[in-house]
Amino acid sequence: MRSQAQIVNNTTSVSADAAIAEARQGLALGAEATIVDLRNWPLGERNVETFRRVIRAVPGDWMFCLYRMDTVFGEDDEKRMETLLMTAEAGAAYVDVMADLYDAQPTQITYDEQAVARQREVIDEIHRRGSKVIMSAHNSSAFLKADEVVAILKAQEARGADVVKLVARCDSAEELEEARRTFERLNAETRVPWIFLGSGKSGHAQRFLGARSGCRMEFARIAPDEEGVQPLIPEFVSRRG
Repeated sequence: MRSQAQIVNNTTSVSADAAIAEARQGLALGAEATIVDLRNWPLGERNVETFRRVIRAVPGDWMFCLYRMDTVFGEDDEKRMETLLMTAEAGAAYVDVMADLYDAQPTQITYDEQAVARQREVIDEIHRRGSKVIMSAHNSSAFLKADEVVAILKAQEARGADVVKLVARCDSAEELEEARRTFERLNAETRVPWIFLGSGKSGHAQRFLGARSGCRMEFARIAPDEEGVQPLIPEFVSRRG
């Protein structure tokens, strides 16, 4: 029997104290981990001491991400990665590394040799500091067939990621069925845990299906997000057997 997906409280908090408060709310609702999108954090709170205080405040795995919509460093990959390395130093369980780090692409995955080599170096450094790596790509407007998803996630795997992640469109019953086939392929063909999430009209259905089909983590909210893509934490909790 496949293990159930870890329920991760996805928070876009505005400060360390807000992250702690939202993590506690998520834990009370049934979340088992917290991922913090640091985009809105002030520069003065982006330091090892503050990250360590947050991590120690609430039990469970802590994960951190910082994408190019960052309000402080924007599209500066170097500066954003310096911040994420501090979360590893502070004791983060996972650090999110974008699959197009150092070579921005519309598909959010690069195959440029120099960029990939630098990604491997960053992953090694995150490991050296004691954290694991989720490598992620968000291509939410594109429908991808099983062959494409498997190829992308295996490329991430080859770079040294501990968990591989992809978000793609799921807009119909036919696309949901292809996602089901993709789950089976990923279970058979990847060596590391995987996360394959859906956006679009059938995105919720794909996420609930994935939670019982081998997906390592499912990201959920304590309250509805603006786009309505991610289910609420209690929705995942209530569907567990």
